Amino acid sequence: MKPFTYTRASDINSAIATAASEPGAAFIAGATELANWMKDGIQNPTRLIDINSLPLSEIVIQPN
Repeated sequence: MKPFTYTRASDINSAIATAASEPGAAFIAGATELANWMKDGIQNPTRLIDINSLPLSEIVIQPN
């Protein structure tokens, strides 16, 4: 597994700003396969942004 930094988001806007400022960032929430993918070298994020504590019911990615 490659080194990475971990950030716990305090609000939605800061989570988005952190992800936007670091192209290698990935969100993590709840049960995730991301840790296994990182161990296997499938994914190599430079920063994990923990959004577990945010008041989100769903995440929708809007196309550009």
